[in-house]
Amino acid sequence: MKSIPVTILAIFSGLIVLAGFFFPNSFAAIIRTYALEMAIILAAFASLIAITNLIIVHWNKIFSEPDQSIYSAVFLVGFLCIFFAGIIFSPANSFFSRLSSSVIFTVESSLLALLGLSLAIACFKLFQKRKGVLGIIFGISTIVFLLTLGGFFSTNIQFSFLKPILAVLNSLPLAGARGILLGISIGAIVTGLRVLIGADRPYSG
Repeated sequence: MKSIPVTILAIFSGLIVLAGFFFPNSFAAIIRTYALEMAIILAAFASLIAITNLIIVHWNKIFSEPDQSIYSAVFLVGFLCIFFAGIIFSPANSFFSRLSSSVIFTVESSLLALLGLSLAIACFKLFQKRKGVLGIIFGISTIVFLLTLGGFFSTNIQFSFLKPILAVLNSLPLAGARGILLGISIGAIVTGLRVLIGADRPYSG
């Protein structure tokens, strides 16, 4: 019974926000604007709480696990350097932008390297488990797209009849990316509709 008022409030709020998007000049649009601003403020406070909890966890790990505290110490030093640099120089400063960008690019490069290694291991296991036609097709397509997207054919191409084939191959990753985005969009719409009709209640705990 306790979840019924929460469900009604969630459905009503979702309908108001949805009506504000469809009718931009209505009273619902004004309510939608205030609701989104409140949600942004709550998300900012939630982020501060999460960052504080992360700092506390790493601070405690330095003293509770001295053998593995080097990673926590590096994290805290890096975080404090970026934090105080942002306070002193402001986010619009060029030095702070270069500093934060270098840290972000380093982390992104590391994550992409781990992702590439994980995908390579997954492909190797797929070749081991599926030795039929699908495995062969997947292997051939992987090699072709690696050579195509790596720029091998574009720089060393000498045959004009390969150009339309390469144009088609280069358009396939874009089509796949659009398909993934469409799938994500449809999934988000379905999830929102399930919350609006009360089928899913992620807010009830």
